[in-house]
Amino acid sequence: MSAPTASAAPGYTAGGGPWNVRYCAATQCDIVGTTPNGVIPDLSCQTYGERVILGTFVTSIWDKVRTPSGAVGYLTDAGVNETPGGATFDSRLPRCTGTHGGSAYFKPRDWAPDPDAKADYVTSNEKWSYGNCSVIYGGNYPDVIGDRRVTTLAGWSLARLAPSYALQYNFTRVAASIDSIILYDPGSVDDYTGGCDGNWEGRLYSEWLKANPNARLLVLAGEVTRDEEHPDSSGRLYRGIRENLFNDYISGTPQARQVRVCNYNSLSHVRVLSNFDYVVRDGPQSSCPIKSGVTFNGGWNP
Repeated sequence: MSAPTASAAPGYTAGGGPWNVRYCAATQCDIVGTTPNGVIPDLSCQTYGERVILGTFVTSIWDKVRTPSGAVGYLTDAGVNETPGGATFDSRLPRCTGTHGGSAYFKPRDWAPDPDAKADYVTSNEKWSYGNCSVIYGGNYPDVIGDRRVTTLAGWSLARLAPSYALQYNFTRVAASIDSIILYDPGSVDDYTGGCDGNWEGRLYSEWLKANPNARLLVLAGEVTRDEEHPDSSGRLYRGIRENLFNDYISGTPQARQVRVCNYNSLSHVRVLSNFDYVVRDGPQSSCPIKSGVTFNGGWNP
């Protein structure tokens, strides 16, 4: 990771430590050093990251610092004495930034045989899913990874809920930073029934697309999402996403042009992800990815 810029701010101290300093603003990222109590040599900027709870203190803000040994990384704001703390950024500090194109992928379960998307950051199920349909962990991903800004969120299967939780938890953050959301074979109508899904997801996606005309929602649909056994009353397939993701909030609206569903009818649930694991690194897309050896059955807008 590069050194802080010339605007790095002195005068900040750490307390309650020593504290781990990590490669990104999340406990899943590697530790690059530690910060003891006392003066922080440089604190250059702040960013959103994983929610940290220490007793009654809760924050999702992390600070980019240089440790006494010279390593640069991210320290939870819980360890810094002079910042406002909680959910408030320090007005004296800029927000951390980086090059466009970073990605975060949410796992639907923590099972070793599952493939993962080739994202800059891969988060375990327990990090984004608190349980009981709560969105309280919806912001548990870093805005910056190394020197790359996270601009793509992606989820496979049940982790279709993770980007929705992010939108529900902090819409302003997602609308300002995320221009691409990818759902890998999100599910059938049965998958969408009786759990945490609902037409509230369509409302949030619609608002996100309205807020950023350059944003794109890409759905890579395999045999599970196609759901050939459960057409609607008009004979249309893909009921799960039609009734929950799209519904009246997106279907037939101007925002429908920002959504692309890509049909791979013969791909199993797992193979949708394993064949297109690289797509998370490609940014906003208006067309469907094509891969040699995979039959593409066309794409559509809702």
